[in-house]
Amino acid sequence: MESGNEYVLQVKGNQKKLLSTIKQIVETRLPEDKDYTLEKNRSRIEERAVYTYSIENSDKIKIEWQGVKNIILVKTSGRRDKKKYEQNRYYITSRPELDAKFYNKKIRAHWKIENSLHWVKDAIMNEDKCMIKGGSLSENVAAIRNVVLNIFRLNGKLSIKYAFDRYTNKLEECYQLMRIRPLLA
Repeated sequence: MESGNEYVLQVKGNQKKLLSTIKQIVETRLPEDKDYTLEKNRSRIEERAVYTYSIENSDKIKIEWQGVKNIILVKTSGRRDKKKYEQNRYYITSRPELDAKFYNKKIRAHWKIENSLHWVKDAIMNEDKCMIKGGSLSENVAAIRNVVLNIFRLNGKLSIKYAFDRYTNKLEECYQLMRIRPLLA
């Protein structure tokens, strides 16, 4: 792109026209590249297939996104707690690579961030339900949430839910978590 920036964006149902165009392209063409992974952890087994499709000039007119070069389809299926599931996710990118393994790794890394930060803020800290709005007050509350998460993680607390349950209304113990000490000795 002209700015030197690149993007990989997930296309969801709120972009109906774009999603429909992408699905049509994916259904009528063979992928340029594909990658498969199988992941087993805890009570989950997940198979992930990533397919890349090159955008042709006629597609660019229909898609109407500046600099779009490729489409990525991520198909996941597996078992979670003995229940089967399948999901297709669609992405567009301005990146020239058609390497499905590259996108599989990068998209998976992004979901790790999503699950370890954004999900925690929403599901554990109820950020989306927060009634504090406007001005610097909402920014200050968001900053406090970040500080709390960092304090828990710096103290080796892998489960933020457990940490909240453990330290809620225990001021003296919270203070001990915040004691100043060098991070790396």
